[in-house]
Amino acid sequence: MAGAAGLLLGAGVQAQEAPGGPAERYVRYGFTVQNTTDQVVPSAELWVCAPLPRAAQQQVKAWKADPASTDEQTDRLGNHLLRFALSNLPPYAVKIITVEATLEMGETKSSEAIDSEAWLKAEPLFDYADEAFDRMAPVFAGATPEATAREIFDWVRGHVQDGGYDGTDRGAGHALVHGRGDCTEFAALAVALCRRAGIPARGMGGYVVSRNTVLDPATYHNWAEILLDGRWQVVDPHAGAFLDRQNRYVAMRILGESDSPLEQYARFRYRGEGLKVVMNP
Repeated sequence: MAGAAGLLLGAGVQAQEAPGGPAERYVRYGFTVQNTTDQVVPSAELWVCAPLPRAAQQQVKAWKADPASTDEQTDRLGNHLLRFALSNLPPYAVKIITVEATLEMGETKSSEAIDSEAWLKAEPLFDYADEAFDRMAPVFAGATPEATAREIFDWVRGHVQDGGYDGTDRGAGHALVHGRGDCTEFAALAVALCRRAGIPARGMGGYVVSRNTVLDPATYHNWAEILLDGRWQVVDPHAGAFLDRQNRYVAMRILGESDSPLEQYARFRYRGEGLKVVMNP
């Protein structure tokens, strides 16, 4: 059996810094694992995302999990995944798992070369090869990549209407054709159009925070990042942020085709007959 959920709310002390300046953030989040049966569950596991070690404006300074994770893995996209193995969970037992991290939020530049070609291809969520793009999408050609990205950002904001949260990731083609979606479709269309214009781009999942906080499943968010001047920068047409307020974006996952054990689940995945797992608000 597998299941997933996820998202975030704020609690803590307001940080004092310039809107785009450096900041330090402490975040914590947790999961409740419950055996809903009158039988012992002999073996179960929970996979969760940890904050990305490095993203547009994020570097992990320290993190820990309680209990300690059984295994760590980095998938081919660079996502940091934690595995918690549970054994002999008694009937109706409840177990709490927490993860906390201290993040440095501010400009970061990768010390490793980024394969920009990997972030230009059409793939399921960002499929700009669909004929609808030739039929409906404008050609964007700014004087610079940043100017082109700004044109795309503005066009997506004008073309797509917020249709409210939808748990189905419908992708860039749906947003283009129907002009509606939630933050996932806004981000997917921005990524697809940037890639189509030759700008390396990727979809992200995580939280937007302005203070130390407990992450809550109700505020999980998707946005886009583009590669400019050797570093990833935030483009979020849903929230109206273009290379702006970047030190508020806590990145938990890079979206796309991967070898991740989470498979299609965005935030966590569990295995174990009779288990119920929720991310705690």
